Amino acid sequence: MITTAGLETAIFTHLGKGRAMHPRDILAMARGDRPGQRHGPRTVILSLLALGAIAGALIVFGCPGSNDDSVIRRANLVGSQETPQPVTTAATGTITLTISSDRTRIDYQLVTAPPFTSNVILAHIHIGPAGVTGSVVLFFCTNQAPPAGVPRPQACPTAGGTIAGFLTADDFIPSAASAVAAGTGASTFADAVANILRGNAYANVHTVTNPGGEIRGQLTP
Repeated sequence: MITTAGLETAIFTHLGKGRAMHPRDILAMARGDRPGQRHGPRTVILSLLALGAIAGALIVFGCPGSNDDSVIRRANLVGSQETPQPVTTAATGTITLTISSDRTRIDYQLVTAPPFTSNVILAHIHIGPAGVTGSVVLFFCTNQAPPAGVPRPQACPTAGGTIAGFLTADDFIPSAASAVAAGTGASTFADAVANILRGNAYANVHTVTNPGGEIRGQLTP
């Protein structure tokens, strides 16, 4: 119930159900109109004030997720970004990460476009700056034996395609202490997320012909 300048108005919101109410319907509800009833300027002004209060309430209470603090990171994957030597390939890819507001989940979409030099076997997130080989900390997919100690990743499209999923601490593979100290590894999932957010991580797609990586891209805003 909202009270505005002595006018009490009941608000019923049914988000996602039925038709949206037209502003004139909300005004009529606020005024308690009867068919054919006319209103003076004071009543109209009070009704407009009530409508403003209703709109404000809908904005505050009817829009979940408006304070979402999730963060996006993306990369374009190409052979020229591979290290220590660029790879000659016509394949390309894009990766989009959506990191949750509490930094405990990474939703991803990996799109790869052929032709690759050979079948795709793996795709990962590595920790490290551009031009440096870093540790694998999270799998997008694998067509080889699954990594130990984490849930089995999904299969990679062997000739290119689109995969999507999410990653949490359960999927994290800790790096060696020496790699963490060198800035090419992470000790926890939170540490990996922090590296991703500051640009010290990259996505890499590996193939039979190029097991060290065929297309790669640094994760940036």
